[in-house]
Amino acid sequence: MAFLKEALTSLWQGLGLATWLKITTSQPPCTYYFGPFINQAEAERHKHAYIQDLEKEGAVGITVSFERGHTPKSLTEEDS
Repeated sequence: MAFLKEALTSLWQGLGLATWLKITTSQPPCTYYFGPFINQAEAERHKHAYIQDLEKEGAVGITVSFERGHTPKSLTEEDS
């Protein structure tokens, strides 16, 4: 089953249909991308673990959104 999920995720990513979890923080001022996921429901199931990790690192002002498309140019962007 894991192989099928990975294959489908790879296909979706190649077609630009994959979902990415976009998490921004005000401190530090950064944008993080996690994924790819098959759909928003799958990303939703994983978001709490990523948020928890960022909070443990001291991040505050966390907002979450979902984006569909190809792999972001950078998975971590420092905002100014």
